Amino acid sequence: MFNIDNYNIVALFSIIIVLAFLIIVYLRNKISSMLDPLMYEIVWLSSNISFLIVFSFTKGVNPFAIIFLFSFLLYIVLLNKLLISNKMRYSKKILIHIYTKKTFLVYMISVILLIYAKQDVFIYMKDNNFLHWFLYRFVVLQGRDPTLRIINIGVTPIFLYLSFFYIFLLKKYRIFIFSILLSYAAILTLTGGRSSLLSILLSFGAFLVIHRNIYRKTTLEKINLYSLFFIFLALVFIIGVSTMYRPNYSYTNGIEIVLNRIIANADGLEYYMKYGGYDHIKSGFLPYILSFLGIYLKDPLGIDYKNIGEQLSELAVRHSLSFAQGPNYTLPLQVMVFGYYLYPVYVLASSLIVVKMRNMTESTSLSKNILIFFLISTSFGVVHDLEYFTLKVISFFIVYMLFFYPILNINFNFFRKKIWWCQYVWLLIMEKNI
Repeated sequence: MFNIDNYNIVALFSIIIVLAFLIIVYLRNKISSMLDPLMYEIVWLSSNISFLIVFSFTKGVNPFAIIFLFSFLLYIVLLNKLLISNKMRYSKKILIHIYTKKTFLVYMISVILLIYAKQDVFIYMKDNNFLHWFLYRFVVLQGRDPTLRIINIGVTPIFLYLSFFYIFLLKKYRIFIFSILLSYAAILTLTGGRSSLLSILLSFGAFLVIHRNIYRKTTLEKINLYSLFFIFLALVFIIGVSTMYRPNYSYTNGIEIVLNRIIANADGLEYYMKYGGYDHIKSGFLPYILSFLGIYLKDPLGIDYKNIGEQLSELAVRHSLSFAQGPNYTLPLQVMVFGYYLYPVYVLASSLIVVKMRNMTESTSLSKNILIFFLISTSFGVVHDLEYFTLKVISFFIVYMLFFYPILNINFNFFRKKIWWCQYVWLLIMEKNI
């Protein structure tokens, strides 16, 4: 399997640092803050490109490495060309959806659904001692109740947006809601969610992307300054949680795991090039459709399908696996399954989807802003892992349409008028009877 020790670590991270700096300079007008999810996208791109460069020097130039590299470079250029400029225009706009009881009701529903979705986490924590809590992530990889997983994935962005909305915009119930948010982060961290704190910070970055025009430039500068501290704190947490995976792990082992994880973004690319992915993984329209919808279609259609990550893992270990999490289904792998000769068309189409979602702007409707927050915070998932992105979209819309959209769009004044008319008619009837 993927091991960073197979490559020159100094060269890998030196190239990552240089590339990240260059891409940040290139996309500087598109970045809203240090917590902007686009910043993580830059790190992701830098780690993948760095691996491809070092791989080519170590193993020799591979034709697929060239296709992968050009796919990433074209994607970066398209981001720069298509993403809207991030010029700050301070607008002290008062949102129509400022505080209402209905808003708080929606928030509490999100909390209740989140607690319900994490019931297996609480059961595991109750049945195991503290040191075993960190191993929960390995247990959940073996599969969990699909209903709970859909609810958890779908309600999380709603819960996070409303938490930020109350804490930073309405500034009501701040201690209460911050306590819930902090408890949520603590539970994720203690159950092996190494990047949970970083994910929450990036979600707040997506919140800033939506509402950036209500903050003065000086406020955003302060947020950027504090962001450096919180990002450092998140990295310390990630390293600390990694040391808990085995009793004999030291903090040095934790750092090695984190460094390996950064480069391991490219594990699928390595498997594809080293183990003959082109000869074993089918490409074309039908294989492409199955590559991100196969997990939903295989039971209704009665087909035996393993996703791209699992197929690549089997190539790496050279035997069939009953279960494998596998590498993420990233942009270059999508290109190969779709048809590598069409890579410019595919990268353009993927970039347009990402940019369309990312370029959405603030609405005066709370229900729309929740949707916009989800789309912005999830947009880069199109190129990170198309299969998981599909699951997130399906889960969000199931939860959003079933539990939140109806409540957020109920016109209570309409019902009040109806009730008033019913009371009026009832009184007339009663008067006649008397």
